Amino acid sequence: MNDKPTGKNPEASLPEETLSSVEKPLVNAEESLTTAEESLAAAKDSLSEAKESLLAAEEPLLADPVTAVEEPLVEAEESLTVAEESLASMEESLAAARESLLAAEESLSAAEAAGAAGTENTKTSDAPKPGGTPPASKATLPPPPVPAKPPLSLPSHTVLALPAHEAGPASRPPRTAPPPVPAEGRVRWTPIVIGLLVALAVVAAVLIPRYFRDEGVKEDTEAMAVPTVTVLNPKAGQTDIDISLPGNVESFYDSPVYARTSGYLKRWLVDIGAKVKAGQLLAEIETPEVDQELDQARASLSQTEASLILARTTATRWRDLLKQNAVAQQEVDERNSNLAVQEANLSAQQANVKRLEALVSFQKVVAPFDGVITARQTDVGALINAGSGTSVGPELFHIAQTDRLRVYVNVPEGYASAVTLGTQAKILLNSAPNTPVTGKVTNISGAIDPSSKTLLVQLEVPNADGKLLPGGYAQVAFQVVLPRPPLIVPINTLLFRSAGSLVGVVNGNNTVDLRKVKLGRDFGNTIEIVDGLKPEDRVILNPADSLQEGTQVHAEMQKPPAKKS
Repeated sequence: MNDKPTGKNPEASLPEETLSSVEKPLVNAEESLTTAEESLAAAKDSLSEAKESLLAAEEPLLADPVTAVEEPLVEAEESLTVAEESLASMEESLAAARESLLAAEESLSAAEAAGAAGTENTKTSDAPKPGGTPPASKATLPPPPVPAKPPLSLPSHTVLALPAHEAGPASRPPRTAPPPVPAEGRVRWTPIVIGLLVALAVVAAVLIPRYFRDEGVKEDTEAMAVPTVTVLNPKAGQTDIDISLPGNVESFYDSPVYARTSGYLKRWLVDIGAKVKAGQLLAEIETPEVDQELDQARASLSQTEASLILARTTATRWRDLLKQNAVAQQEVDERNSNLAVQEANLSAQQANVKRLEALVSFQKVVAPFDGVITARQTDVGALINAGSGTSVGPELFHIAQTDRLRVYVNVPEGYASAVTLGTQAKILLNSAPNTPVTGKVTNISGAIDPSSKTLLVQLEVPNADGKLLPGGYAQVAFQVVLPRPPLIVPINTLLFRSAGSLVGVVNGNNTVDLRKVKLGRDFGNTIEIVDGLKPEDRVILNPADSLQEGTQVHAEMQKPPAKKS
């Protein structure tokens, strides 16, 4: 038996006004999401432009990090600022879309509640009353036609759970409640979650590279703040070396000749360049005053001798009288005392005569040793003053022995141990540049001069033919064997300051140590370091004048010169 048609469809669609109120917010939400996607695309474009600007800034930075670092970085900062503003605009659009979706969801929930209430009312009116009779059976009529409605255009990501229209009562399913809503809510929230994830990805894509870029710029700035220096290791020199040192050539004997008596020069017998023998007469001096003093002294000596004879005779007589007790002992003692006085006076007069005779003998000026007269400072008739006390009279002649010469050399402290007695050396004098001679070390001072830090060495050179002239300058070449080889560095590694000669050395902490060094031979572009460096030291090449102790530096080893093809 068929049910009676009621003419009402209990699962009819929601009212058209309700659907319109639901559809409009959803369309607005779709437009807001589209706008958000466009903003996201614009943010991605800005991010790409910022990355390109950073790449453009890095190229000149790598080429010239000092001069090309500012302008590209400023432009990159501006591009990143534009990207951040676009990101903020996108976030605002997403927030607006989120609010529209929330409003649409509220409207949809209200429509679903209204539909559920209408269904319950229909069930109540169709149910048989208690104690009544069922309605009479009538012919089944088709339901009235439902006006066609335009399809609802919804976004692909939005799903409405609305009951479907049926063809008739025969195919009508049992009346049930509308499907549950939680699944639809989860579907509606999916675009929001995706939008938030995209926003977080954009923020990460912008901020993370910027963070690493800032860290890289900071590291680059700190790296550029530390000066870069070129360093090299000292090279080892040779142990068997020839050292050429300056020396002074002197005569084996060299002495001025002075007058020991005062008077007038009577004559001179030799002039400069004359070779003389020891004791040879050089000049004569007239000393009339000394001659008279000598005559007077001799006369006084004669008087003293006569007085002594008388005193001796008298003393003898008084001693004989004392034996006869004819005189007193006191008188005898007086005579003996007078004898002793006269003997002493005789000795004094004899000494005075000898002194004056020696002065008279100084009238003749003689050569003290074999040699050559190198200077004559007097002439005939010149007044000669022998001087007195600490004063010295004028020099008459200067004599030098040149058959042997002495050469004095100051050997640096670093080579002092290599020069010993008997060491041979080649000597080249400016007076005979084409005639090198060989000398031998005969004396060593045995102590380092504290002012010059050198060892004084004396060499003896034979000069029987007299070709080598004393008083000149010579170059003395020693062949020595050093206990350890010296180190050689370029000349442009030295710093000359008040403390002396310094070099800059980079230690293991990449800080500068200023080392005081002792210099050896100068080869022009390079120089020897006798003391103060080690072979493994990293010496700074071309150090700045302002270089200070403890400065933090970045050391780069000097590259070897390219080989010429």
